[in-house]
Amino acid sequence: MCQYYGKVHALPSIIVRPFAFTGPRQKPFFAIPSFARQIARIECGKQEPVIEVGNIDVIRDYSDVRDIVRGFASARAYGEEGEIYNLCSGKETALREVLETLVESATVPIQIQRNETCLRPFDPVRITGDYSKAYREISWTPKISLTTTIQDTLNYWRTIASSKKGEKGDNKQT
Repeated sequence: MCQYYGKVHALPSIIVRPFAFTGPRQKPFFAIPSFARQIARIECGKQEPVIEVGNIDVIRDYSDVRDIVRGFASARAYGEEGEIYNLCSGKETALREVLETLVESATVPIQIQRNETCLRPFDPVRITGDYSKAYREISWTPKISLTTTIQDTLNYWRTIASSKKGEKGDNKQT
């Protein structure tokens, strides 16, 4: 649509295509913050030691939201009108690996249980990207490792779960 309006109506636009991104403060209806939130609640005794999951065999190209925000700013500052820039890590990671990293960081033993209600009706097996154009044209590269993102996300949810506000107002933080 952006390209169409750019050509037909002379509406200037730069298209930024962020791939899967995550990080602290992301709502828990996304997989990684959902897992981190469940672990934090388990560690605080607010949930049984079981994480419910959908399809964790998908492969995604995960980036940190803080890198994505920098990418939008770089595209705005240096991008060419009508161009498309992929913002991604350029690395494939199975969601299962992310979950295993989170569970290994937990302070208590945790079981993983598949829950059919967590499955999506359509869930592509693999989604990955290439950020080389963003690097060449807007000088953007991802800087925050997935390991850092995972740890920061878990620590965020630990703070929420252990706070008074998190006890009675979990929904306000989610």
